[in-house]
Amino acid sequence: MAAAGVDKRRGARKPKRIGGDKGYSFNRIRRWIHRRRMLAVIPYREDQTSRALAPRGGFDRKTYRRRSAIECSIGWLKWARRIGTRFEKFATSFLGMLKLAILKRYLRIAFPNRP
Repeated sequence: MAAAGVDKRRGARKPKRIGGDKGYSFNRIRRWIHRRRMLAVIPYREDQTSRALAPRGGFDRKTYRRRSAIECSIGWLKWARRIGTRFEKFATSFLGMLKLAILKRYLRIAFPNRP
């Protein structure tokens, strides 16, 4: 699950919304999120009656799409095998490889016809 919209008060780190896919769409999980005064951005499964369970505001599609974009970005970063397996042991080496993987991805998008 991913957190979005962190509270801006000094020292506060609790997110306003928690996002997840349909696999997290259980009443127990939704109650846990609600008790912590956060909004669940989780789509309902087919076997759930969304009208009966949906909060007044409904499902926040815009926030869910942002979550999806972040997951896709992390997914393509893991294509760089050294990043996905945490091959680099030192933080500086890992950060360098991370930057190199991002640069490689950027160049592949910017110049798609080049080998």
